[in-house]
Amino acid sequence: MCNLYLIRNLLSLKAALSIENQYEYNNSIYSIINYNSDVTSLIVDNIECDNVNIKYTESLNLSNDIFGFIGNRKKVRQNKGKIKVIFSEEKITSLFITYPIHFDAYLYYRVAKEMNIKVCFFEEGPCFYRKGSTNQYKAITILDKIKRKYFLSIGIDRGYDFFPDEWYSSIPIDVEHYKVKLQYRKILLDDVRCLFLSRPVSEDCNGVSVDDEIKAITLFYQRCCNENFLYIKFHPRENENKRKNLLRLLNGNGIPCGELETNYSSEDVIYSLKESVIGGYDTTTLVYSNSINSLVKAYSVIASIKDLDTSGFLNECYNEYKHKYTHITMIYSDL
Repeated sequence: MCNLYLIRNLLSLKAALSIENQYEYNNSIYSIINYNSDVTSLIVDNIECDNVNIKYTESLNLSNDIFGFIGNRKKVRQNKGKIKVIFSEEKITSLFITYPIHFDAYLYYRVAKEMNIKVCFFEEGPCFYRKGSTNQYKAITILDKIKRKYFLSIGIDRGYDFFPDEWYSSIPIDVEHYKVKLQYRKILLDDVRCLFLSRPVSEDCNGVSVDDEIKAITLFYQRCCNENFLYIKFHPRENENKRKNLLRLLNGNGIPCGELETNYSSEDVIYSLKESVIGGYDTTTLVYSNSINSLVKAYSVIASIKDLDTSGFLNECYNEYKHKYTHITMIYSDL
């Protein structure tokens, strides 16, 4: 028996390593999607075991050219072929993946099904818990339907309409599942009393700007931080210019703040905090926070920006977090 875990971020790595240790699986493969060199390096740096077998898989980079149909079909076939080779050579019997909301992940899912390999869904982030509660990736508009037909014609798909053979989860879900106990690491930190977990929400959500991020973080600081120094842990996808600009604007608004520079996961950071307040948007770390560290109080500013997002995604996240995870306190705008 050999498992293959598809790894996109530090949370999926933590979940994979926890499953391996808890259920005593051995000789598994960690297939890291190489879509961002900084993220890939961060994932590798967090693998402390010496005997971990890593396979790099290139992200599926499709052409946006209107005449790229043939080339895109070829790329899809090539990527499927590479995955089949890995599955065959490594004698993979179980694929650990989350909902295939990314095209490259869908190819892993599809190849596993074609090869009669058991598919197990395990946690990667908010998408893991959003079964049946989102319209994201559904073909609702005419343009959405045209895009989906094009994607299907070149051999790819994505979304929440796919199902595994087994589930592995650390928090309760409404299907039978293997319980996972996530493992955390104690790390040395400064005296952090106020922490904001940033992410590129202005890049991911139409209608939300960096100025809106500034306003949201300012609300968190004013309502929750009691004039303590504000540490911000940036998402790996937030580049250096974005980080410097955001910190400059916040400091210019009279908020004493700086970057929390660490290569460890947000979960390990929360685990290592003393009595503190943490804030964020829709990060899964807020969901886990009360089970990670009882000394930490979690807040979300998603309520203050949700109506700016034209896709409706942030509203869906807000409704889910407000009703399912009541330990997270919502912060609302004064407007």
